[in-house]
Amino acid sequence: MQRGELVHRIKELHKKYGDIVRTALNELSFISGNAFHQLYGHRTGHGTTPKSPLWYGPVPNGFRSIFGVNEADHSRLRRLLSHSFSDKALGDQEPILQSHVNILVDTFRKRATNELCLGESFECVKNAKFHPWASKLFSHFEALPLFTVFRYFNFPGMEEVLQLILPKSVTARCMDHFHMTKEMVHNRLARDEEGKQPKNDFLGLILPHNDDKISISVPEIEANINDILLAGSETTATALTGITNFLLQNPKELEKLVREIRT
Repeated sequence: MQRGELVHRIKELHKKYGDIVRTALNELSFISGNAFHQLYGHRTGHGTTPKSPLWYGPVPNGFRSIFGVNEADHSRLRRLLSHSFSDKALGDQEPILQSHVNILVDTFRKRATNELCLGESFECVKNAKFHPWASKLFSHFEALPLFTVFRYFNFPGMEEVLQLILPKSVTARCMDHFHMTKEMVHNRLARDEEGKQPKNDFLGLILPHNDDKISISVPEIEANINDILLAGSETTATALTGITNFLLQNPKELEKLVREIRT
């Protein structure tokens, strides 16, 4: 897992043993086409399958984002977050994406997620270099597999033991990374209170619906923005880099893609 080879190893096991493989004492891997729907899809008369705490742990403030909460909290958070992903929201946010795409054409870099979430840009595209948040993100990815491995042992205090084992520089960068996210969230909330923030970013679309009926706490905002930024920034950039690389190596597929986009 730490070497990034887990997915290849599991693929080899499936090739040898079939569609269902036991990968740990209490974990199975499924690769059949309908497995995800059967396991995590909605079924009448059945509750949803809870997410494994091994893979969906809390952020440093102790709260979980929508990716790892229970069914009731997931429903509550989804209703609030959905305002940021509606057709109207996407239409209102199009100018933000267009501005970054225009810069992308010139610099061949793309980092727009932070502005969509918090109304301020990392300006990685404009400056052609990593923002400190993005740089420290890699420390988070470095430590995450180790935390996941230790959760398999499921003994109280194991994560505290891992904190002692991990290089202090790694844990410090992980904490700095989250505190940077937390600071950006609080700055964004402060701008909203002062009336200095446009309402077309994610929080601007969520906060008007944050009331006694459907509420989201500040720590929950921190946790969800943290995970949305993780999911939508470097992961997207890495995927686009890989896709572009393979397309350039395969002109026929590139030509087909261009034709489909333009027709």
